[in-house]
This record gives sequence, C-alpha cells and structure tokens, in this order.
Amino acid sequence: GGHTVVNCTVDKASTTNAYLSKVVETANKKELDLFISIHFNVGKGRGCECYTWKGEKSEIATGICDELYKLGFTNRGVKDGSGLYVIKNTKAKAILVEVCFVDTSSDVALYKKKGAKVIANAICKAITGEDILAKATDAYTDIGKLSTRTKINEVAKMGILPYHDDELEPTKA
Repeated sequence: GGHTVVNCTVDKASTTNAYLSKVVETANKKELDLFISIHFNVGKGRGCECYTWKGEKSEIATGICDELYKLGFTNRGVKDGSGLYVIKNTKAKAILVEVCFVDTSSDVALYKKKGAKVIANAICKAITGEDILAKATDAYTDIGKLSTRTKINEVAKMGILPYHDDELEPTKA
C-alpha cells in the first residue's frame, strides 16, 4: 500500500486569482489521482460540506462528510462545485472540503476542541481507509523504549509522518 502526498500549497500570490492559478498549475504538473483542497466556510452556517464536479457523490467525498460528522460537525453533504476554479481546472478528480464555518461560534469551538490533527486524520481516513493517528499511537507505544532518533526512523519506515510532541523533534532529510 502507501500513498504519496503532493503539497500544492502556495505561500505567496499577488491576488486570489494568481493564487488559484498557481495551485492548479502545481497540481496539474503531477499525475494525481485525487486533488483535495481544504477550507473553512463563512456565512453563519453550521457544519462540513464537500464540493465536487457536478456534485458527484463519490465514496471519498461522502466519506469525508461522514467522518467529520462523527467528530460532531453537521453534515451538509456533497454539493456541486463545478463553478469553483480548482474543481473546474484541475486534471485530477477534485474535492473541495469546507471543514466548518469560522463565523459560527459552535463550529469554531468544536474545531478547537478536536484540533487540526484529529480533523486531518478524519479526512485522511475517508480517503485511505486508514486511521493514521491510531497507527501512529500504536507505533509510538510499540517502540516507546527506543531512542528518539530510532523512533523517528522506525515510524518513518511505516509511512507515518512523525507527529511533533515533547519527545520528538523534526528531522532534516
């Protein structure tokens, strides 16, 4: 198994259109099976939703909404995102995820309570079928008595990105 992740994040752009263009250009240079764009919604609503080409209710898109619902977010479902730049212009199948509403206090409170790692894990689980946080926790438990450097190497061999905690520091490749 295993999955390769290509980070298409753009750190600087002069305009929103320039940003979107750079993201799509980065994505289209690679042979991607799936393009996921993660966002926060506004508009005083509640919950999560996914946008896809013509509102296709793919297993992954519905799965992302289902996994976020399990964390407590309202499931607003899969919607037509055909008019959205990244959905329309990426060659790969694209899903734009709206995790929650940043202008709704209950969504913000739930996001803060769960945390980015748990939310990212839920999205990852919907895509890959794997619970990466559980796998990482098990890996750390199993190799708990090893030196920090060995732990990082062992976890890296399993295809798990080492999560930063008090004990582990990031390594340079």
